[in-house]
Amino acid sequence: MLRFFIVAGDPSGDRYGASLMKALRLLHTDCQFEGIGGPLMEFEGLKAIVPIETMSVVGFWEVLKRYSTLKAVLEQAKRLLSTQVFDAFIPIDYPGFNIRLATFAKSIGTPVCYYIAPQLWAWGKNRAKKLAAAVDILFVLFPFEVTFFEQYSIQTIFVGHPLLDYPEFSEDSLPHKERKKDIALFPGSRKQEIQQHLPLLIATASLLQKELPDHTFSFAQAPSTKLSIEKEIQDSSINFNFSTSRNLQTTSSIGLVKTGTTTLESFLLGLPYVMYYKTSFVSYSISKNLITLPYIALPNIIVNKTIVTERIQSKATPTILANDVLTLLHQDFEVLHSEQLKVKKLLFKQNGAANNVASFIVSLLAKK
Repeated sequence: MLRFFIVAGDPSGDRYGASLMKALRLLHTDCQFEGIGGPLMEFEGLKAIVPIETMSVVGFWEVLKRYSTLKAVLEQAKRLLSTQVFDAFIPIDYPGFNIRLATFAKSIGTPVCYYIAPQLWAWGKNRAKKLAAAVDILFVLFPFEVTFFEQYSIQTIFVGHPLLDYPEFSEDSLPHKERKKDIALFPGSRKQEIQQHLPLLIATASLLQKELPDHTFSFAQAPSTKLSIEKEIQDSSINFNFSTSRNLQTTSSIGLVKTGTTTLESFLLGLPYVMYYKTSFVSYSISKNLITLPYIALPNIIVNKTIVTERIQSKATPTILANDVLTLLHQDFEVLHSEQLKVKKLLFKQNGAANNVASFIVSLLAKK
């Protein structure tokens, strides 16, 4: 039997963690998993020590406000690692928590196989040495990450991007001319994101409705967010629709997409969009001084040029976003499709990310 302690702190990590757990069981049928994850990981057999909602928080100020809760969970995880025997600790992204826990796991002799590298190349080069001391092997999703992390003597392996493990991302997307006249609105899944973004999206939609009366407006919904959104839009003159993120990404004509993994998902599914983000003043001020890259949207970072318009903080206003959408409607969508194919080629790896990671982990443990 192989026992793994595995930690994911958000919905994306939950999805990728579940795929990895499934791949590990295919290679080694007798696996047990304990740690932190969401419903998808629990479905694959995770024994969760806390609900993932406890961990799902972004922004420096927002994390600070919940510091005592997160610290208590960290101590609980340390106790489990130190009092039970685990063959490996598998942190999945979520660096603020996972690097600390990985450091502890390594100190007590538990192998650390980090999946989805912290984006230290964007905001935390000073933490790279700490990461180097905390991991045995690092699995990365972007080819350029190998060069970055290897300079810190970290064993780094590009495994491909897990989104391309799913057919809807690897296959060709619906051409723009066949998409619905629908503007997809992605406010985010966390409470503080919805609070920041809903007023902005509602105001932007109001401006666009005057210019695009033949278009509809749809919010990406999750079970945990629909009620919050419905409450805020009940007095709006616009008849907003709701649909799943995936449906909107594959069928809508234009999107307003908050920063994060959604920017890459939407791009790979062929949705033309404008990226935006607003956060608290404190979080923005801190992150502005830490981030060293010229881009924030993942497609822009991958190709190192602007192929997606970015609007952050004071630049994310209803007027600016509405004008960006109107401009985007007149874009050459064949150029966008060409860039999409380039990104897919860069992120592809034979066998798929989850299978590649599982194979490396099982091989690593077989040598122990």
